[in-house]
Amino acid sequence: MFHDTQRPPTDEESLITPSDLFGHQPLSLSVQVTTEDDTQSRDQKINEVVDQLIPAAFEHRHGILVTQQDVDLYTVQIDPSVPCGTIHEKRH
Repeated sequence: MFHDTQRPPTDEESLITPSDLFGHQPLSLSVQVTTEDDTQSRDQKINEVVDQLIPAAFEHRHGILVTQQDVDLYTVQIDPSVPCGTIHEKRH
């Protein structure tokens, strides 16, 4: 990107989007997570998936919903009913 040093960049020239930071790789908006009995392992797996979905959630201006489907099965998804920047949890 070329910038003229005699004038400040316009808003359009200086705008950075999430795709500029995180690339344009396609990402599923919903991920199934199978967990083990170990609470720490379960939390770690869910947190890893949430971390992967955060950039896409911000790009879509949605939040993330974590749903417990069964004792060891969770769905982590970007959800338009969840406010951007928040994570909601529910049991199915």
